[in-house]
Amino acid sequence: MSEHTKTPWKLYKAKLRPDISDVVIIEVQDRNGKSIIKWGGFDGQKNRDANAAFIVRACNSHDDLLAALRLCLPVMEVDAEMSHFLQGFARQENENDRVLARVKAAIEEVER
Repeated sequence: MSEHTKTPWKLYKAKLRPDISDVVIIEVQDRNGKSIIKWGGFDGQKNRDANAAFIVRACNSHDDLLAALRLCLPVMEVDAEMSHFLQGFARQENENDRVLARVKAAIEEVER
């Protein structure tokens, strides 16, 4: 798989033909203003601007959130083990184990 376009990404929005239409073009651009994704697919959706902004925010936050998750992993592992202690050493899967498994899977997916 190739690497994604470097962040930060930004949102660009403009009316296609403001003099005759309300059609809005929404574009995700790289730091130099080059189009990454361009679509009018949000037309007619009342939450289109929020959805497009969410995509940009999520992509721009990804690397920092992943780094924070890696830093938290040792603490999460200890917490999962301690939760078994509090359950009377019964080795049964609990919510901490399930969360820890999802975190590890997410980190491994990025590292492939």
